[in-house]
Order: sequence, then structure tokens, then C-alpha cells
Amino acid sequence: MKDWFTDKDGTIVLRTRSPRAKWFLYALLGIVILIVIVSGRPWFTVGTEEQGLVLRFGRYVRSAGPGIHFRWPWPIETVELERVTEIKRIELGYRSIQSDLHTETRQVPGEQVMLTGDQNVVLIGLAVQYRVSDAFRYRFDVRNPDSTLKNLAEAATRQVVGDYEIDAPLTRDKAAIETEIFQKLQELADLYGLGVAIIAVQLQDVSPPAAVAGSFREVENARQSFERYINEAEGYKNSELAKVEGTVAKTLNDAEAKKEQRIIEAKGEVEKFDRILREYQAAKEVTKTRLYLETMEEILPGKEKIILGADQDIFKLLNLQELKGAGTRSPFSEPQPINQPAGTEQR
Repeated sequence: MKDWFTDKDGTIVLRTRSPRAKWFLYALLGIVILIVIVSGRPWFTVGTEEQGLVLRFGRYVRSAGPGIHFRWPWPIETVELERVTEIKRIELGYRSIQSDLHTETRQVPGEQVMLTGDQNVVLIGLAVQYRVSDAFRYRFDVRNPDSTLKNLAEAATRQVVGDYEIDAPLTRDKAAIETEIFQKLQELADLYGLGVAIIAVQLQDVSPPAAVAGSFREVENARQSFERYINEAEGYKNSELAKVEGTVAKTLNDAEAKKEQRIIEAKGEVEKFDRILREYQAAKEVTKTRLYLETMEEILPGKEKIILGADQDIFKLLNLQELKGAGTRSPFSEPQPINQPAGTEQR
């Protein structure tokens, strides 16, 4: 290495024209560059639940999604990672204290005391779940965005509760109040540019002040009894309506069946009348006589009947012994009455 350097006026100077000296300079420069590259890490990795924010000399230049990316070595560019899928939570009116075995709740009176629309006081605990929707806005547009979101949640809750009477948050309208707070809070978060998306708003604990808690319990019990009576009455009404509807349906079905039966009977009578009419037109005297005999059978059912010709004397057929009540009747030999089966006659 002695030929790399020369002594000039007592100063050691590198001979730049020496080939070995040039290679030494190149190697030294490469080592320095390699050290800068390794220490500066020109690559970075963004997880699947994260979003990367690339800063150049402290100024935001771009965002990076999940995967491996490259950047200028430090200190030219730096990267900040933000978890955008993590569900965050803020609590209003209480704080959850996690212990080894269970979670304890500590009340925060300054946050939970709220005024309703009818000038009553109610104690409200609220939980808000949210996630980061815009990492740039969440990280750079607002200082301390979590605290800002908590203040906005308190403002939105007080505004919505102030529009209702005290019975609403205590009993029947909790879901409606949660929906209104959700919508109002998302509007305020967008207005302030927090870069967050509200996931859920839940009323955790709603109660009247301790001094009037007993009276409110009595009112609530009376309200529950009232609703129970209403439900029972509705159930009875529905049961009776079902019975009446069943009876109506049965009556309609019976009437329909009777109607069909009467129509069939009427058609049969019409056919019978048409048949008799045709027979009458073909043989008037015979048909007239048959109709007369059938009518007599219907008028005097089960009675013994004797049919005489126009030239026969009725006195010859009288049984004098029977008229005197002496014994049973002995019929004459001529003419003999003929017993016919029911519904038929012989002439």
C-alpha cells in the first residue's frame, strides 16, 4: 500500500492516479453507501390491518396499503403506520377498569348527568365504537382525535336527550335515541374531519337520580302492568277474532254446499218435469191417471186402497160383517183388492 500514498512537504497524500488507490476509494465509498442503506432501511412493510403514511422531510407525500414498499432512506423519508381495522371504543359517563378476574365500572358524574326536554335530570352511560376510516385525517388533521371524538359524543348525546322527555331514555325509546346519537355523531365527526367511521352507539346505563329512583321504579312497574294488560287484551281479541273468523268460514262453506245441493235438486226437478211433460204430451190420459194415483199415494201413505172402474158398483165390495164389527174381514172373491208395494197402484 506504500505506492498508494506519497509524502508531499511532510503531508501524506493519496495518489489518485494509482489503479490500486482508485479501487480503494471505490470500495470505501461502496461500504459507506451500504452502511447508509442498511441503517436507513429503504423498504418497509404494511400489515393487512394497517395503512402506511409516507413523510418526506416531515411532510406527507403518499399513503401505502398492505404489502412491501420502498422509500428514500432515513432521514429523507419516514413511515408512520396506523391500524385502520381495529375497533376502538370510548366511554361516556363511566370508565371500565379491567382487573385480573372481572371488569369493574366507575361512574363519572360530570359526564353522566344530563337534562331532558321536560327539565328532568337523568344519568346516562354511553359507549361508542369506531374505527379509523382515513388515516391521514385521523393522524394529521386533528390534534388528539380520540379526545375530540369523546367531546363530540357528549355534545351529541346531550342534544338528542334534550329533545326527549325523561320516560323516553328510561323505557321505550332507547333504540331511537341510540340511532339519533349515531347519526348526529357521524355528522359531527365528518364536519370536523376526524377521519373515523362510527360503528355502534349503545346506551349502557340509564337511570334517574338516586333521590327519586323509588318513584321512577313505581312508575315503571305501573307502566309494565299497563302494557301487560294491553297485551293480554290484544291476545284475547285475536283469539276471539280467530274463532269468529272460523265460524264465518264454516257458515259460508255450509251455505255454499247447500247452494250447490239446491241447484242440483232444482236441475233434477226440472229434468223430471221435462220428462213428465214429454210423457204427458205423448199420452195425456195415461199420464194424467198415473199422476193422480201417485198423488193419492203421497196423500194417503200406508193405507189400503181399492181402485174401481167406471162401471163397477161400490156396494158389491162392502163387507157387512166388518161394518157390524163381527170378526175379521173376509174379502169377496170378485173383485179382489190387490195389495201393492208402497208407491205403486194397480188398476
